Amino acid sequence: MENIAQLDEFLTNVVRFTAQYSFDKAKDICRKEKIMTNTGAYKDLLSLLPYMISVEKSYSEMGFLTAKSKVAVKKDNTLKSAYLEIKSDCEKIQPSEAEYERILKEIISWTEIRCQLIDSYNKMYTTATYNKHLKMQEFIDSLNSIVNNAMASYAPKTMANMKILIELETSCLLDLIYAQYFLENWNLVRCTSHISSAKSNLVIWENTLQNKETWRLNFLRMNTVPELYRWLIKFKTFLLEKFSVYFYMIIRQQTSVSDLKTICGKNRLEFLQKFQNISRKCGHETTSVMLVFDACGIKNWHGPGYRCPLKNTKTESPSTSYYVMLRHPEKPSEPLNVMPTIRRILVEHFSDILFLDRVVCRYISEENSTYFITSIEEKISLVAYYNSKKDDKQSDIDNYILELAWMIRSHRVFLSLNSNR
Repeated sequence: MENIAQLDEFLTNVVRFTAQYSFDKAKDICRKEKIMTNTGAYKDLLSLLPYMISVEKSYSEMGFLTAKSKVAVKKDNTLKSAYLEIKSDCEKIQPSEAEYERILKEIISWTEIRCQLIDSYNKMYTTATYNKHLKMQEFIDSLNSIVNNAMASYAPKTMANMKILIELETSCLLDLIYAQYFLENWNLVRCTSHISSAKSNLVIWENTLQNKETWRLNFLRMNTVPELYRWLIKFKTFLLEKFSVYFYMIIRQQTSVSDLKTICGKNRLEFLQKFQNISRKCGHETTSVMLVFDACGIKNWHGPGYRCPLKNTKTESPSTSYYVMLRHPEKPSEPLNVMPTIRRILVEHFSDILFLDRVVCRYISEENSTYFITSIEEKISLVAYYNSKKDDKQSDIDNYILELAWMIRSHRVFLSLNSNR
């Protein structure tokens, strides 16, 4: 390596192949360069490159949440330590030229951004292990901080391809987190917008990997798809199925029965099928199963769908701030009769319902009715209503309700970030 221009060109190629997940090709050109250049002003950086490629490969395989990373680390066996190690080694290099210093700073900034993203993924996984609702706003704030601070000030030349990759990853992840947030708040328009944006970025991400047709054929095979990309696809698919449950009644009003069956056929709709089967599982005498949304505390909320901002809207009273999102079987007149009772139970047993492994059972003697309620999201509850007296220790009902609630929550997707589980 004779001059800085050659180094810059060489590193740009290495970064390009690494960002395309062509790790073997990136290592191969590093190996050839090492054979040709064992000494020189840039040898310290060149000797780091194979390790940098291995660390980035481990990141793409979601090694940041395994017990031990797949690369050798001097301090401890975590991927974050590997990035910090690269940063430390780059900081020790004494650059003899301004351009060389620029390249080193670009690499250091890359390691810092990766460490922040690893912290975000770790937080997502760790909070999902708790028996509490996930705080999507905290994840949104954390990711926006990375985008608006670290990413906004990062304008690399040599590491440009890596920045594109990170931008696609953070954009996809942020859109999916936003989509989950608006699902929880029963906002169809905002949720649809973010799912659509995530889908577009995932397509762009795939197209930037390589333009060769052979790669596109291989990319369709599950074992060649980068695990992190695959996880984001899984997250998006999960949200789409959840979307079809939360907004089923609205979607049904916008399309024909035959078209709805076609849509449902394409999306498996496992959640919806289990929801409809809950009567059979919990006993044929089940009068109704509902998803109930609590709009209390949501500023300017006027319904799940679009509303013209110029249209006058009435402020909802507390008694009308609880809405039936989905109901099976459908009996339009009945929710008006049972909703005051459901609202009273939700208010009186608020602290109990917040425990995700708990089903609250209440028998109302005046109605001769039994209610089983558990929380899916902070503002969304699953309610099974019986027009008879039921035992509060009926584990079969509790188990099926808890199983369905667990399927719909995002916890299981976040827990799958750790491939060791």
